[in-house]
Amino acid sequence: MPDRPTAPPSALPNPLRTLRPRAKPKQTEASEQRALFQFLRYWAYREPRFGFVFAIPNGGKRDGATAAQMYLTGVLAGVWDIFCPVRSEKPLGDNPADGTFVEAGLWIEMKSATGSLSAEQRKFPAFVEKQGFRCSVCRDWLSAAQIICNHLDVTDEAILCAIAVNEKGPRPVKGAVSKP
Repeated sequence: MPDRPTAPPSALPNPLRTLRPRAKPKQTEASEQRALFQFLRYWAYREPRFGFVFAIPNGGKRDGATAAQMYLTGVLAGVWDIFCPVRSEKPLGDNPADGTFVEAGLWIEMKSATGSLSAEQRKFPAFVEKQGFRCSVCRDWLSAAQIICNHLDVTDEAILCAIAVNEKGPRPVKGAVSKP
């Protein structure tokens, strides 16, 4: 039987050298917003007000004709990404006699870790906060979920624990009631 030709050992690839660490998925504004809405839709059966939180489709790259058509139908540059139309009453202080203040709703602008607000987006909160709305810029879906839960005064332990588990493993959450 004839010998099979073999390549010199130096020409063979070393499988350990060719393995590279898997790249971390890129955190984008869209991926964080998708994760937030997956969370809200999943828990809407326990907190029905989550079902009324919605996105405003103002961003994105479009050709000129589509942008013009959207402008004519009412799309406005600078309007933030997410709106929670539920009113929230908060105490003014520790004393109940101090009264309460009302937030008409909650606006959230999602940004990636390195994203920044446009000039139009920087003008938006100044206007809507005068109208009684709360505004918040969030860099990830967890912070957005926490702000929505705070705005809605969510006390459901399962929902609050779901946020905590996703942050950095199981741990107690402010406002969550632990059972003995």
